[in-house]
Amino acid sequence: REAIPIAHVQPLFALVLAGSLLERPTLGVQGIPLADSRREGGARERGFLLARDPVTGARALVAGGGGATAGLLPGDVILKLNEVVLNGLVDLAEILLAFEPDEELDLTIVRNGDELVLPVTLGKRISGREY
Repeated sequence: REAIPIAHVQPLFALVLAGSLLERPTLGVQGIPLADSRREGGARERGFLLARDPVTGARALVAGGGGATAGLLPGDVILKLNEVVLNGLVDLAEILLAFEPDEELDLTIVRNGDELVLPVTLGKRISGREY
């Protein structure tokens, strides 16, 4: 077994101390991390592709969630939250812990080859529940 890095649990301790462990910020998205895929020429891809989960069939966007409200579409690739570059799902989950539900931030995405910046208001979910 591997130890969990302290940087992964520190945000949880902060939530416990603040009394808001159960409420977490969310974009309301499902997808596929691109950290292990490669582009033509061998360059590593970055970001998080919004796509239906192949195992559970979960939709790419939760209806009424922050991502859907901001105008995200299936097939979009989330590159950044504010100025923090994403490498996949773990990054997305960790980065979101630095924000609060209902907080506004900028999403940098790629849609049809074009880079766009969309303002988004984070939603909230209760830890341990499905969307």
